[in-house]
Amino acid sequence: MTTPMSYPFPQFLGHTDQCNALLEFAGSLGIATTVDSKYFCNEDGANITSYPRTASWKRGTNCCTWNGIRCDNATGDVIEVDLSCSRLQGTLHQNSTLSLLHNLRILYLRGNALTGDIPSFICQMRSLEELSFADNKLGGTIPPCLGNLSKISYLSISFNRMQGSLPRSLANCTRLKFLSLFSNGITDSFPNWLRTVPLRTLQLGDNNFHGLIGPDAVALDFPHLDVLIIETNYFTGSLPAKCSADFTTHSRNVFRVKQYVNRRDPSSVMQFYQSCGP
Repeated sequence: MTTPMSYPFPQFLGHTDQCNALLEFAGSLGIATTVDSKYFCNEDGANITSYPRTASWKRGTNCCTWNGIRCDNATGDVIEVDLSCSRLQGTLHQNSTLSLLHNLRILYLRGNALTGDIPSFICQMRSLEELSFADNKLGGTIPPCLGNLSKISYLSISFNRMQGSLPRSLANCTRLKFLSLFSNGITDSFPNWLRTVPLRTLQLGDNNFHGLIGPDAVALDFPHLDVLIIETNYFTGSLPAKCSADFTTHSRNVFRVKQYVNRRDPSSVMQFYQSCGP
C-alpha cells in the first residue's frame, strides 16, 4: 500500500489536471463570512477551526502542498480532500470537476454552507472510502446510486435537511462500517435490511423513523454493531432484554444509547461507549 504525503514530489502525468480540477471546484463555490455550524465547527461539538482553506490555493503551485489536500507519494494522485469548516457556500454542480479526481479516497465537505441536492457525480467516484457531507444545508433525497460506492466504509450525511426514505441500495456497500444520518427529516422504518453490512456505528437519531423496534432480538441482530443511536424518532415497542441495560427511554417513545464521547478526530469516530451487541 502506498503512503500519502503532503509535501512536493516530482511532476506526475495528470498532476496538473488534478490541481486545475481542484481550483475549478473551489471557484464554483463562494466563501461565506461565517457559517452556522450545528456540530463540526461549533466549540461545543468537534470544534474544528473554521477558516477559508481554499483561499490559499494558487494556480501554478503544487496542489499536494495545499491546505486540505493529500497525495499519493508513488503516483502523485490526489487521494484526500478535507475541506471541513472551510466556509464554502453554494450548490454542488452535477458537472463538478471533483469527478475528475479518479483516485480520491477521502472527501470531507462537512461544516460548510452547501445547499441543493447531493449530486449524482459522487456515485461515479468509485475509489471513495470515506465521504462526509455532514453539517451543511443539503436537501432532497439520498441518491440510491450511493450504493455504487463499493469501497465506502464511512458515510455521514448528518445535520442536513435530507428527506424521503433510505435507499435499499446502501446494502450493496459491503465495506460500510460507519453510517450517520443524524438530524435530518428522513422518514422510514427501522433499517433491518442493513444487517448484511458490517456496520459498527449506526446513527439514526433526530429524524422521522417510525414503527416497531423489538422486542424480537433479530431486529437488532447486527453482528458487528457497537453503537446504535435512535433517539428522537417515532419508534414503538420495547428493546430486547440484552439491550435494555444500555438504553434509556426518552420522549416520543424512543430510545437513546448512553451518551457518546465527543469526536474531534475522524480516526476516532468509532470510539464510543458500547451498546447493544450480539
